Amino acid sequence: MADAFTLELVAGAKSFGDASHPSTQGALHILETLTSIRGMQSVLDMGCGSGILALTAAYQWHVPVLACDIEREAVASCTANAQHNKLDALVTALHSDGYSHRTIENSAPFDLILANLLADLHLEMAVDAVKHLADEGLIVLSGILRWRSEEIIESYRQLGMQLIQKATIGDWTTLLMQRQ
Repeated sequence: MADAFTLELVAGAKSFGDASHPSTQGALHILETLTSIRGMQSVLDMGCGSGILALTAAYQWHVPVLACDIEREAVASCTANAQHNKLDALVTALHSDGYSHRTIENSAPFDLILANLLADLHLEMAVDAVKHLADEGLIVLSGILRWRSEEIIESYRQLGMQLIQKATIGDWTTLLMQRQ
């Protein structure tokens, strides 16, 4: 297991992710359970907000992480947080509306995709997410209200994904799925 570490974050007005929300806590919990995985080479944080998930993954595996968000302020916040935590050599933040950025396409496939988004966005981006995921790659889907989790699971199952783990904190569910 990786050594414990502390991130110092400045979230910014439009950048979600200071670890106080149950969806972020769920995603961090799942990331902690993945600590022992070896061979992780490429990580994408879709909807990075402050960059907390990207920074955690970069620290945990010491691999390059591509972090993207539709909000320019979130991209700036993620970049500043990577610099402040001395992870800027590993974390690259970019402005992107979903998977449309050329850098995402050129960097795919990803061993791990992190996505702390609302359920409708998970459904909207499901095909693109799976397309950008490596064979046997993992995806962490967070930001899902408990009552929507089965709908998300079924949508991703239809695309060849298998549920590996489910974590619920309060009304929020985080899913870990693997491409088969």
